[in-house]
Amino acid sequence: MTGESPRGPDGAGRWWRSPLYRDVALLLVVNRLVLFVVAWLGHHLVPSGQYLAGGAVAAGLPDLFTRFDAHWYLSIVREGYRYSPSEATNVVFFPLFPMLVRGLAATGLDAVMAGFALSNICLAVALVLLARLVALELGDDPARRTVTFILLFPTSFFFSACYTESLFLMLTVASFLAARRRRWWLAGAAGGLAAATRMPGAVLVVPLALEYMQQNGFRLRRVRLNGAALALIPAGLGLFAWYCGHAFGDPLAFLHNQTVWHGRPTHAVPGVGLLIGVAEAILRPDPSIHPFPLTLLYVGAAVVAVVCLLGSFLVLRPAYGLWGLAVLSISAGHGRIDSLPRYVLVLFPIHVVLAVLARRRGAYWAIAVVSASLLVVLTVMFVNGYKMF
Repeated sequence: MTGESPRGPDGAGRWWRSPLYRDVALLLVVNRLVLFVVAWLGHHLVPSGQYLAGGAVAAGLPDLFTRFDAHWYLSIVREGYRYSPSEATNVVFFPLFPMLVRGLAATGLDAVMAGFALSNICLAVALVLLARLVALELGDDPARRTVTFILLFPTSFFFSACYTESLFLMLTVASFLAARRRRWWLAGAAGGLAAATRMPGAVLVVPLALEYMQQNGFRLRRVRLNGAALALIPAGLGLFAWYCGHAFGDPLAFLHNQTVWHGRPTHAVPGVGLLIGVAEAILRPDPSIHPFPLTLLYVGAAVVAVVCLLGSFLVLRPAYGLWGLAVLSISAGHGRIDSLPRYVLVLFPIHVVLAVLARRRGAYWAIAVVSASLLVVLTVMFVNGYKMF
């Protein structure tokens, strides 16, 4: 009910004793162990793809998950930022993840191992927070299914890669959970860190402002000083813009360089880029960008994401669906959807809706089997350097 403090199974302060979180830990351990075995066997049994330099066998498990964009993040860790208006540079990658990797590497770890460890630690924290949030909203059983489906999602191997997915999921879920518990300064701080992790994190200010007003009955006279905490969210983006202005003379270097990366400008109208990307993938597929059957995954990810995010307005508070649709629109704003299966991975309202749909055993197993099968195939492709997202 509007204005009430939400209470879930962790309301007594003993959430760690709940069977739900023991189940989450078990799901995480089993899922990652199986995934790591699949990655190792796949790398040793399947020929290397065109994007794996020299086809060399990786020295260890962390190397298997250091592919594609991971090397750009590691370049920031090792050499710092570089920007050129005429070529693709690492300035498009936001700073929090490489900063944390560099900090962890300062303890003596190799940068690759530090990135691998950081991603998996953040994944564990993110799943506990996600289970708490979903249990608060819908109960323990949907929380278990949500964790299961996000771990089985076809691109969930990115949670263990040297990418920002785990960190971004952890921070966005933490921000929503803090907001639902009226801890607005914590929500703002987590949101600000999310905005320093990936550019779409900055739009958290919009759904959280909606949540703030909903909790206060949409009455301006109930707004208090804690509402100012939401200003911390865009501050994360603002600090990176300040750095770019100071270092390169262009506060929007990260945005301008996106055009070089994607070969086209970002569409300002929400949703237009996504529609263009889907239309091009279906009507004018470019084999270099949309190799078949990956095009089916790209389009399928777009359809599933839109349907589930719209459906989330029926089962969750509106802030969740608004958040997902905003991030989806930004992620596909340049009119290409070849990275969409990775981008939608962190949009947790999608997995919550799938968990609600999977109340019946048949639906549960259908979703789980299809997702797990695709996860195995895509994991092997990723570690072997085949065309991905």
